[in-house]
Amino acid sequence: MATLTIRNLPDLIQSALRVLSAQGRLNVEAEVRNILTAYA
Repeated sequence: MATLTIRNLPDLIQSALRVLSAQGRLNVEAEVRNILTAYA
């Protein structure tokens, strides 16, 4: 499995990801993985 690093992510996006992950009871990494998988 590949590793992806995203630099200079706006604070607003990072905050939104934290909220989404908390709502889904996931960590941010799992939430981002779900989002990317849904759009791939």
